Amino acid sequence: ANEAVDGNEANVGFYQDKTGMMGVSYNQDNGPKMCFNGAQSWQLGWYNTRHDTFTLSDGTWTGRLIGQVDQNNPSANPTDKVILRIDTSTSTDYYVSFN
Repeated sequence: ANEAVDGNEANVGFYQDKTGMMGVSYNQDNGPKMCFNGAQSWQLGWYNTRHDTFTLSDGTWTGRLIGQVDQNNPSANPTDKVILRIDTSTSTDYYVSFN
């Protein structure tokens, strides 16, 4: 369960995932500050000039993955990526990113 039936955060079930926006909620309007994960950022089109897709059948991905906070860093290479989508050729893809 992701949410407490009685609204009391202390009674949340076994899941208790507070690592992302889809986990347990908080009773605060302005915090805690949380980041979107790689899949959410990809779907929103954020950092889209720094997206790359790797298809498993290609065997090897070569590149440099940087955190989203470094995308505009002068030392970042134009070819550096912020999000890597791993295309599994199934209905499930995986996304790799750093905060």
